[in-house]
Amino acid sequence: MRKGLQNLVVLSHRFGLYYASKRINQFLETNVLASLNKQGLDDIFCGALAAALGSGKAEWDAVKFAASTIAYAVVHSENRLEAPTYASVNAHIAQTNW
Repeated sequence: MRKGLQNLVVLSHRFGLYYASKRINQFLETNVLASLNKQGLDDIFCGALAAALGSGKAEWDAVKFAASTIAYAVVHSENRLEAPTYASVNAHIAQTNW
């Protein structure tokens, strides 16, 4: 963070998600992803993060939204992993109070 890096997000399918900025150092455990096919999850995460930031969410809220998006995608996918809609993830977050 001293060399000019403003934000850092590290997504590990085995351990979880780490986020660091000048104000926040947080770890989210995402163990739902550990035993599943990971292909496509990174793309879904990045797309959800970009959508959340583009909609005006604060950085940490956007990271949590992206983590919720991949968890939702995994749980609600049957044979094929698909990115959920922005509205369905927001409804899921509101329902689970996360």
